[in-house]
Amino acid sequence: MKKITLTISVLCLSLFVFAQDLTTKKGVSILPTTGDWAIGFDGSPLFNYFGNAFNNSAGNSFSVNFLDSHQTIYGKYFTDDNTAYRAQIRIGFGGDTDVNEVSDASAGAAVDAVVENKMTDSERNIILGGGIEKRKGNTRLQGVYGGEGMIGFGGSSTSYNYGNDITDEAPFGGNRTIKSKNGGTFMLGARAFIGAEYFICPKVSVAVEYGWALVFESTGYGTTTVEQYDGTVVEEVETSGGSKSSSFGVDTDNTQGSIRLMLHF
Repeated sequence: MKKITLTISVLCLSLFVFAQDLTTKKGVSILPTTGDWAIGFDGSPLFNYFGNAFNNSAGNSFSVNFLDSHQTIYGKYFTDDNTAYRAQIRIGFGGDTDVNEVSDASAGAAVDAVVENKMTDSERNIILGGGIEKRKGNTRLQGVYGGEGMIGFGGSSTSYNYGNDITDEAPFGGNRTIKSKNGGTFMLGARAFIGAEYFICPKVSVAVEYGWALVFESTGYGTTTVEQYDGTVVEEVETSGGSKSSSFGVDTDNTQGSIRLMLHF
């Protein structure tokens, strides 16, 4: 956070002399105007890079981690010079697969023959939000405030694919898990926000905001699917269990002070 603060201070000081110039030499407005669109993302990785460059420290490589929790895309549409509709979206899907070799248990297989067991984990995270933003200020430094709502869905599961048939691994009967699914999570929230946005150059700004949010979250029961063999018949059985939970809270948010980089068109 100190590195980010240092970076913003340097940018603000270097551009202070131009703070009151609200148009370029070609007459282009530095601030957003009616009909403008904007997109944005968490600017922390970028500002950390510049902060480390200024203090000559190590680790000043710039990277963005795919599906990182901060990688939500933000958008705005300005209905007039001081009002904008806001939207945010994150649609994330991911997974990984582990493969292990085990002895081939089928009849007639060579002593050193092997087959593959695969375990695949998958997850999803979806967040959608929208609201309205009002602006205040006559310089490059703009105050922002407003409200927005959010809805989110998430979940994860693990599936198993076995190289040997259960009849070969357990010829006289047995069972094994073929899929385990955690309970899905549902989130619903509403927040009021206030913050500031500084235009470092035409149509490009950095913004920080804090909010007061009300959030409800619920997670349901999980399910497990088991493959069973009684020595004669193979069948799949699904059961539900584990635990479910819900939570409700009202509190201030964004306590880490995330900085947002916004580009206007």
